Amino acid sequence: MLTSLVFSFSLVSAQNLDKLKEELQRISLDSTITHGIVAFSLRSSDGKILMQKDAEKSLSPASNLKVVTTATALQILGEDFRFITMLEYDGKLDKDGVLSGNIIIRGGGDPTLGAGRAEGTQGINELFGLWSAKIKEAGIKKINGGIIAVNGIFGQNPIPDYWVWTDIGNYYGAGVFGLNCNENMYRLIFKPGIKVGDSAAILRTEPLIPDIEFANEVTTAAKGSGDNCYVYGAPYSNRRYVRGTIPAGVDEFAVKGAMPDPAFFCAYSLTQKLEQDGVEVTKSPVVVAGNYKNNLTKLYEVSSPALKDIAALTNQGSINLYAECQLRMLGYKVKEEGSTITGIEVIKDYWKKKGMDLSGFFIYDGSGLSDANAVTANQFTHLLSLMTKEKSFKAFYNSFPVVGLSGTVSNMCKGTKAENNVRAKSGTINKVTCYCGYVTTSKGKLLCFSMMVNNYDGKARQVTKKLEKLMVIMSE
Repeated sequence: MLTSLVFSFSLVSAQNLDKLKEELQRISLDSTITHGIVAFSLRSSDGKILMQKDAEKSLSPASNLKVVTTATALQILGEDFRFITMLEYDGKLDKDGVLSGNIIIRGGGDPTLGAGRAEGTQGINELFGLWSAKIKEAGIKKINGGIIAVNGIFGQNPIPDYWVWTDIGNYYGAGVFGLNCNENMYRLIFKPGIKVGDSAAILRTEPLIPDIEFANEVTTAAKGSGDNCYVYGAPYSNRRYVRGTIPAGVDEFAVKGAMPDPAFFCAYSLTQKLEQDGVEVTKSPVVVAGNYKNNLTKLYEVSSPALKDIAALTNQGSINLYAECQLRMLGYKVKEEGSTITGIEVIKDYWKKKGMDLSGFFIYDGSGLSDANAVTANQFTHLLSLMTKEKSFKAFYNSFPVVGLSGTVSNMCKGTKAENNVRAKSGTINKVTCYCGYVTTSKGKLLCFSMMVNNYDGKARQVTKKLEKLMVIMSE
């Protein structure tokens, strides 16, 4: 049953609310939704509910959950917060440039380290080159020790509870470490076979992942068939199983996987770079799980982009790792424990104090990858309306993709009044399609919306086309 509550015709006309109601009814009765559910909530920026449908039902939010995580992080950590990674050394450096000690890479949970995605940041080759240069600038010519990666800030379990086996070996299911690098992702390069059904050969990884092994069952599919390949494997394990298909008709084809141990990759890669640059390292690279406080001397500090920029990357690119690192940093800063569980406690405590009803609010990660997550449409719009009064609202609002222009919604609502108007975070996992965000009416009023569809038949793009109609009506 659809219930609509209209508090002010100055915000939205009765005619458009009726039109919105009719379209919601049409979507709900569509054959693709026979076995599923559509939830919808529309509020004014001051929190008044204008229309709702099944808005108290707890549904899977998919990546809409990143909105909750980034909002909380911007409020608690601050929009100018930066993750810090330290390059240091211990021991004694003599006048001949021999360090009797170790080089330390102390992770601070930065999800952007070595990715080169944000303006002004380094890619992995630039990063290791920079670190090598800083070590040489300090006068270090030989290291009677090794490279130690300190990885303890977020604990030792990099995977949130209820993430599934199908995801965690792939780049979007990469684990969350205290020392991350290259978004904890590598490219697995294949050589397709000549004809459909032929085996596809593994050529290499980019970058080189030390000691990784692959059980390869990937075959060749038709030209243009795309990436239908999955990588399976757990964190800290170098054994990977790969299955699925890649397309014929190309010389090489890349599939993105999750690094087993990014901290060790950092220590190994810096060791290799130093050796290339003529600095001898006598011991093998290692990872230290806890804190490392051994009279350290600072060599260099890598600062991440400001959190407002990371939040924008998180929401516009829907990057799971970025959301999970923000969640764990919330736990670390507020409760001195950088675990997923503690981060979730911080989120719940914060919004409960803001007056949100958290009945039916069940979250198990910060990114929405877990299909155990459940949130109501009214909870989304309540949070969105609360954020309009907060000091970080401008940064939060600007983090949303713009419909028809940017991010994951760049191809939606082209040529309509929703284009370049609606700010919407998308959320999609298997049989789940959601959008939430802000829309400005023709009268210049800011509204908050959430639309969630779970357990539908057919393809996600069919559902998206239906939800685009709601965005257009709201814009009118």
